[in-house]
Amino acid sequence: MAIGFAKEGFLGSRGTLALSAFDTFLRPRLTPGVQGPFQRSQSQGINVGWNYAASNGDVIGLNFGLSRSVTEYTLNQPPTTAYSQPIDLQSKTSIHSLGLGWAHDAGAQNIQLTSSVSGGWLGGSENLLKAKTEYGHIYPDELFNHRNSWAFRTTISGAGSYKGDMPLYARFFSGDDLVRGLRPGELGPYQTFATVSPTGATTYSAVPTGANLLAASNLEYRVPLTHTIEAATFLDAGSGFLLQNWLGPTRPTLIQSTNGLFHSTTGFELRWTLPILGAPVRINYSFNLLRLNRTLLQQDGSSTHLHDPLGALGWGLGPLF
Repeated sequence: MAIGFAKEGFLGSRGTLALSAFDTFLRPRLTPGVQGPFQRSQSQGINVGWNYAASNGDVIGLNFGLSRSVTEYTLNQPPTTAYSQPIDLQSKTSIHSLGLGWAHDAGAQNIQLTSSVSGGWLGGSENLLKAKTEYGHIYPDELFNHRNSWAFRTTISGAGSYKGDMPLYARFFSGDDLVRGLRPGELGPYQTFATVSPTGATTYSAVPTGANLLAASNLEYRVPLTHTIEAATFLDAGSGFLLQNWLGPTRPTLIQSTNGLFHSTTGFELRWTLPILGAPVRINYSFNLLRLNRTLLQQDGSSTHLHDPLGALGWGLGPLF
């Protein structure tokens, strides 16, 4: 959840000053009856950004952010007494970050490069380096219909800790925002997750652990039906890695066979541009071409079956790219 304001022509220059406030939260997606440990994370903060139009198609941006994050853990005690209660732990993080970016928009072509650093001389308790690059291009269909078009996008994102642990909220839990048809976290690897029941029995399962290096590409063929309605067929592909050397001292029990798996989906999408907002509502159905479908053996001898759905119905507000 976010809200933002911008002032163009700040102090009579070609620069734009922007202020935004946000509140993000992460909750575990667990099956009914599963006992802790649980992990919940919430971040709140403000960003102040300044963009300068270096040319008609190039913009240089500088961003400074202040935020705080609270991560809560719930652990079940072994049932030594009838009065044993879960233990609630809390970890607080303050974030001071500085970012620099460059964007090139030539109409049919779009390039973005961004990077940021937090901690160090900026202060705060988070010490991370982040970077993202994105390239997109739209080509008119010269063969069948000039009104139709081919659209392509590729993006690479990375984040790592240069001091201390990389917090959970800093990982990428990506899904259909990069590869349509995947749920949040399914583009990245899985980790072994141990839960303790009230009787003291330990159960092992596999849950998405997030990624700190992502790469994805999208290819679309777009067909405008009316002034506000557009249809498209798409082919998405991507992969997520959790590089443990970028995490710091504390590292999850990673399931290596799921790290860096290549995912690919195809399908069709219908878009309707809202009259007042000017933003499209997207409805799509995707088919998994390359999907996760394997059985893993856990530490206690039990097995866990991980699989992505064969097909999925999805929707979104705003353009994917």
